[in-house]
Amino acid sequence: SFRRTCACAPCTMALWTQCFVIGQGMAVDVNSIKVNSLTPEQVTNVKTMGPKQHAQQAMRDGDYSRAATHWQAAIKLTPKDPTLHSKLGDAFAALERVNEAEFSYERAVKLAPKDGHSYLALGELALRRPFATRRRDALKLLRHATDMQPKSPTAWLLLGAAMNEEAH
Repeated sequence: SFRRTCACAPCTMALWTQCFVIGQGMAVDVNSIKVNSLTPEQVTNVKTMGPKQHAQQAMRDGDYSRAATHWQAAIKLTPKDPTLHSKLGDAFAALERVNEAEFSYERAVKLAPKDGHSYLALGELALRRPFATRRRDALKLLRHATDMQPKSPTAWLLLGAAMNEEAH
C-alpha cells in the first residue's frame, strides 16, 4: 500500500490504497494510470474515485456541507455525469439550499432525461414552494417521476399530495 491524497482540491484526506479494481481481473495503480488502455467509463471511475468516496462517506455521516464540496469536486472532473449532479442536489436539499438543489437536479435531468430520481426530487422541492405555479410544476414533475418509477411509493405519495393541494 502507499499513501495518496484525495483528488479533490479542498480535501486533505489521505487514501490508503494500492490499486483501483476495474473489473474483469484488471486493476490499475491510481498514481500511474494509462488512460489509453481504459474505456471512457473506466477513466471516469478512476478520476472521480477519491471525491465520490469522500462524498458518499460524508452523506452517510450526515455532513452534507462536506458532501456537497466533494460532489462538486467530482463534477469538476466529470461534468457530464448526471448521477453526480443528482447526488449534489441531494446534499443541497438536505442543507435546505433549495435553489442550488433545483439547479443540480435540473442539470441531472438535462444530462439524463429519464432520471426518475431527479424528477422526483424536483417535484418534492416544488411542493415546498408557496406559490401556486410551483405546485403546478410539482404535478408535472411528479407525473414524470411516476412514469419513470412506477413502483416508487414515494413518487405516488408526493403526486397524491400535489394533486390534493391543486384541488384546494
